[in-house]
Amino acid sequence: MEVMVCSDINGLRSIILMIMLLLILWSSTTVSSSSSTGINSTSKDRLALMAFKHGINWDPLGVLSSWNNSVHYCQWIGVNCSSHRHVDRVTALNLSSYRLVGSLSPHIGNLTFLRLMDLQNNSFHGEIP
Repeated sequence: MEVMVCSDINGLRSIILMIMLLLILWSSTTVSSSSSTGINSTSKDRLALMAFKHGINWDPLGVLSSWNNSVHYCQWIGVNCSSHRHVDRVTALNLSSYRLVGSLSPHIGNLTFLRLMDLQNNSFHGEIP
């Protein structure tokens, strides 16, 4: 019985994330009409980070609570962005020693300017994307 409750909660979590991602996608298509796909590069970075957050099952220090719409993603804990040629593109993800537990999202591969990813002293499972 407890497994079903946990499964229902995970299902609800997935539905909520999908709705959030669709809203972000929708807002980026209304704001960025210059792109043929409707998703600009910085929106892809934001979506990739949100997918990464969704793969985290446990965040005991609450680090990812800063990962929300109230601040720009370049100001999120552990996220560094370029301020030069490719402004607001994620260049580093440093979440070392935050005791995060979860899986790595394949969407992390959409961070095309990512040059450094430090995830040591956490507990991730699954394949490296």
